[in-house]
Amino acid sequence: MTLVTPEGDAPIDDQVAELERQLVALRARLSAWMDEVAIGEIGSGTDGKRMLTDVSGWIRTALDLERKLEERKKHDRGIAPGRDYALDFDAARVEIGCRLDRLRACGGTGDLP
Repeated sequence: MTLVTPEGDAPIDDQVAELERQLVALRARLSAWMDEVAIGEIGSGTDGKRMLTDVSGWIRTALDLERKLEERKKHDRGIAPGRDYALDFDAARVEIGCRLDRLRACGGTGDLP
């Protein structure tokens, strides 16, 4: 039986891969910008607070998109929602068949179904 996990060589189209790279870069830029606003380098007073709120919202959006992309990868690999693994039933069927063949070849007592 084969256990399928989210880490693997699942094919992913170029557009989704590019989106993932952009999200990582965007989060890094937004975090740096948020730090600058927090220490007062950008904006001041009400303006700074508004900018900080906007940046926090964009970071939440980026994290949400990253979570959805991870869910998509799991779905593509056949992993059920909320799980970190899937079973490869075809591989399990082959493995069980091979074991039964070996048992039959050993000439055990009686026939196996």
